[in-house]
Amino acid sequence: MFKAFTVYGLTTFVLMTPVIGSAEQTVQRFKTLADRRDAGIKHEITENLSLSPSLEFESEVINFNLQDVNSYRLRQRSKSAQLEIDVSAAEWFNAEAVYEYDDQLDRFIVDEALAEITLNDFKLESGKLYLPFGEFYSRFVSGPALEFAETRGRAMVFSYEPSETLEAAVYVFKSKVGKKLPDENKTDWGAGINYSEEQQFSVGVSYLSDLAETDEKLLEDTGFYNTQVGAVSAYANIILGDYEVSFEFVQATGKFTELDETSNQPMAWNIELGIYPGGDIDWALRIEGSKELEDQPEYQLGINSTWHGSKHLSVSLDFLHGRFKHNFVEDESGNFISRQSIVAAQLIFSF
Repeated sequence: MFKAFTVYGLTTFVLMTPVIGSAEQTVQRFKTLADRRDAGIKHEITENLSLSPSLEFESEVINFNLQDVNSYRLRQRSKSAQLEIDVSAAEWFNAEAVYEYDDQLDRFIVDEALAEITLNDFKLESGKLYLPFGEFYSRFVSGPALEFAETRGRAMVFSYEPSETLEAAVYVFKSKVGKKLPDENKTDWGAGINYSEEQQFSVGVSYLSDLAETDEKLLEDTGFYNTQVGAVSAYANIILGDYEVSFEFVQATGKFTELDETSNQPMAWNIELGIYPGGDIDWALRIEGSKELEDQPEYQLGINSTWHGSKHLSVSLDFLHGRFKHNFVEDESGNFISRQSIVAAQLIFSF
């Protein structure tokens, strides 16, 4: 059965299908960026080869309130197709590649491509991959501001997992941005440690040696730069019955001298409450904030609802309202933005 939802002029057609009972639920809940990247359902082609395809459609309407002129509305739509290829050549060796269609570039790109070697409690990953810096919890279509710190690169990650509850990792990766340092350093590094207890409680901290290396490209307009600024990240996630609470923050450890003094030491945090009452509908609430982070609100509140079809389908709808620091964020015409309201919808179909 198809249903249509229309909010702020945004219309999404949703295929509604029954869901398996909550106790044995097979629906996919996407709580982190990594969960969304692994949305596809694995299909074994051979004993050593599996494929995981998925499709994603997203639509967003943002209403900006300006300080001195009339408000205006911005609409954005995107679509993507993803194919994950997993090769298990041996018990100790695994290779993975993720191809994704980018509708902005109108072509397929290699999102990840890596090889993994596991020996007892040790694991070595090498290739193009997302670095273990930050967990980026979010149950919303619109990601929190702290996602500016997500980092992908050509890296080697060495991890140690002495038990099911503890994991530590260190990594090095090739620099993607220009530097003008005394030693012309072209290699960056990071480390992290995570602790979890029977999927009910998890905490973690991590460090990145250069925040300019993130996918947000904070110093994109400056070219070479003199100040290498690191960053720290920490998170906690607790599950209490039908509720799940997560807290996370990212903070630059110093100031970028190349940036304006009002935005040279970015920080962001996010708190979310997931509500899973059973059946085919989940809910989530968010409160987040940022400081000295370009183009982001100082505070933002939001609510999300997700309909789960079978394990193949999920549909989400967001509403968020944010307030900006006075005279901090400008639009393309140079007008200062005071508030924003966002309505976003997303459909993920896993084959």
